[in-house]
Amino acid sequence: MRNRPQEPTPGLPHQFTHQEAIDAAAQDSELLQQYQPKPEKGELPPTDEPPAPPSLNPDWLTWNKGAVPGLAKSFLQDRDFENIPMLADALEDAGCTDSRILDTLRSNPQSPEASLWVLSIARGEQGPNVEILNNWLRFYQTYFPAKEFPNLNVDFSTVQFPERTPEELQEFTFDMVIPEGITAKDAYQALEQAGSRIDPATIGKAQHPQGRSYFTCYSSVNLSNVKDVDFNGNPLKEPQATKVLFARNTIPADPQNANRSAQALVQDPSRPKNISYLSLTGRLLMELKYWDRQKDQVANENDRHLDPSNVAYTWTLCPLSRDAGGTVLSVSWSSGIRRVCVSWDNLGFADDDLRARSVVEVSETSPKVGQTPLDETP
Repeated sequence: MRNRPQEPTPGLPHQFTHQEAIDAAAQDSELLQQYQPKPEKGELPPTDEPPAPPSLNPDWLTWNKGAVPGLAKSFLQDRDFENIPMLADALEDAGCTDSRILDTLRSNPQSPEASLWVLSIARGEQGPNVEILNNWLRFYQTYFPAKEFPNLNVDFSTVQFPERTPEELQEFTFDMVIPEGITAKDAYQALEQAGSRIDPATIGKAQHPQGRSYFTCYSSVNLSNVKDVDFNGNPLKEPQATKVLFARNTIPADPQNANRSAQALVQDPSRPKNISYLSLTGRLLMELKYWDRQKDQVANENDRHLDPSNVAYTWTLCPLSRDAGGTVLSVSWSSGIRRVCVSWDNLGFADDDLRARSVVEVSETSPKVGQTPLDETP
């Protein structure tokens, strides 16, 4: 049995040691209360709850006719993340005194936290949707630098999110943001550049003393001629607006679409209006995003890719992406030669190994979301 702490000297309060307090707690809760330090006058009692995260003040967004969100949008439009400290100055002029926001924008303008605030201010909202957009914004800043890909528009300030049913929330969990101005050729080029980098884990090995690249890419079609079409087969207007999609996070591609040709999928009368299919551009971006998530977590290169042939030799069919000859395009990962492959098939060809990836997207009847107070009309 543990000993009780020694009795205090008469007339003097006993100063418990840490161990004495632990021993006392097991025997006398009143003694433990005596041990708790009392706050000094004017101090708040100690608490285990973390401070509430900083939040947007609507007054900042409407100050000076919307100068603050207007400035944030300009940084996104120009892909200018070096001058973000200017946003802190504007916020301060608008009445912001929260040092956590101001210090982040001034001291770490290139950080994910800073770009998250830029997006939050530009959209006039906080929450998981803005975090999704910020993750993809960082992705495009990493793999699609402005000097090489000047046509990409990463102004996500007004992009809409599709509504999903409770079942779709559980089923379609791979978020994607496809920006205005991007092409299949752009996505292929970025994927190829990422794969050509040397895998540090292979440096010094007997077969590859100088190291080996992560993977290679091959396309049997001219990607400059790739066009996306609507469900009537009409070419889509370029550039397409930025889209937010949600796909199934499945390997291999959706089993629900096995043995269904592009023609059958496009003409399916039972397809819900908010369900579409991943384009070639989207599939290549999904490949790069998946690889980016897995590259530092999974040792086996084959497990860092979609549709790997070492699991089941499948191809992602892209029913709405066509080459100059009108054939439909598809993508796979060839495990044996460590290569991402782009190929083509006839519109009516169906096979168990050829599967489209369904996506939830904004339908024509979806309400607009993500509006800032400045976008609302009285």
